[in-house]
Amino acid sequence: MLSCGPGAGDRLQESLPSASPPPAEASPGPSAPREIPSVDPTAAQDPDPVGDLLGRIEQSAEDLRTFQANVTYRRWDAVLERREIRTGTFYYQIRHGSKRFAIRFDRLFIGNRLRKQNKHFVFDGGWFIEIDHEARTIIKRQIVAPGERFDPLSLGEGPFPLPIGQSKERVLARFVVTPLARSDNDWLAE
Repeated sequence: MLSCGPGAGDRLQESLPSASPPPAEASPGPSAPREIPSVDPTAAQDPDPVGDLLGRIEQSAEDLRTFQANVTYRRWDAVLERREIRTGTFYYQIRHGSKRFAIRFDRLFIGNRLRKQNKHFVFDGGWFIEIDHEARTIIKRQIVAPGERFDPLSLGEGPFPLPIGQSKERVLARFVVTPLARSDNDWLAE
């Protein structure tokens, strides 16, 4: 796990899958995914594992066009003294130079109770759209005015700061990044 946050109280946790080399019989074709170089376990360990990881993420994002990951949003309701956990899928795409993303939440845990939920948050490059199927509502907010050119996903500039596709230096300037040990007690970790 990797923890990023401006301070000790605010943390963003992301589980990163381990990279495994592709099968030997796989031959790269025109539609084959880019191979991830394998890591030699006998090589000297980097004294800065966070910097090494952020550098590899930055390098791999250079030709990133689409990305999909499981997402968990945790919230403590201080008024009702209960936790809320929403789980779903995060989708990211760069198309014709425009960055877009969507989050689809499909489960909601309140306390220890599970509810199915169908809620979407979509950013199409100009508009942020919230779709709540249960409440039957759609809310559209214009984020980028017509003709305006800026990156709304850029760290420190946009309303949706995502560390995807950002430089290592920019992430380290904005967040305190520390490695976290994976816990066997984290029942949502996969």
